[in-house]
Amino acid sequence: MSSVESILPKVEKRYLRYDFTAVELHEKSQELAAKNLEIVNVENEKKEATGQFTSRIASIKSSIGQLSDKVANGYEIREVTLDVQYHTPKQGYKTLIRKDTGKRIEEKMTDSDWNLWTQYDEANKPTESQPADVPDIVRTQVGDQDNPPAADEEPF
Repeated sequence: MSSVESILPKVEKRYLRYDFTAVELHEKSQELAAKNLEIVNVENEKKEATGQFTSRIASIKSSIGQLSDKVANGYEIREVTLDVQYHTPKQGYKTLIRKDTGKRIEEKMTDSDWNLWTQYDEANKPTESQPADVPDIVRTQVGDQDNPPAADEEPF
């Protein structure tokens, strides 16, 4: 048996250096470029997904905080429609009546309350510059007829 083994050529496999041809190097370059694009795309998807989850988590935490405040305080501030009665219960005060609950709130009138058209003692009393028979909107649109705008000015 040893004589037969010495006659037959021996075959064996090993890992040795292999130099790529120009065509093979070009193909490997194309694969490398494609893998680089793939990793960039996957990293961008990861950032986007992470950002979306981060945003969702922040939104949920914000809602939890707001609800916790409402539960702890037992109330929230809402816009409520009110009826206003001036000089009630007395001169210089106003009464606010909530339309949702009917609760009455009395408070001192502010400077702007005193200047409202609703505060005149005599209802619909015309002033010298605004006759009673001409609605405010007409006076606003017509403008000052005694002093018309200059030729280069816009009338309104």
